[in-house]
Amino acid sequence: LVGSEMCIRDRCENETGRDTVFGGASARDRRIKVKAHIKTETGSAVIRLRMNGRATKFLPDSDGNFEREFDFGSGGNYIMVDFNRFTGTVWMTAEYV
Repeated sequence: LVGSEMCIRDRCENETGRDTVFGGASARDRRIKVKAHIKTETGSAVIRLRMNGRATKFLPDSDGNFEREFDFGSGGNYIMVDFNRFTGTVWMTAEYV
């Protein structure tokens, strides 16, 4: 995932559920910047981060953009996208900071 651009879902049609984009491993430098663009036609999609059992949801801004740095102190980190009756597209990138 790190250093690459991913199209999580090229086209979703009324999707409900969760996609795990990255998970279960520790990162080389542990500090990662995640950027996403969620193009929503209907429903919703949110970024969900789980670090060592603690989960936090992040909403994109009004333009569908999300950008945030995370410091993964150890392994057991997961980045997911939660869909709720979502129709649209999700793009995501991650890079070391």
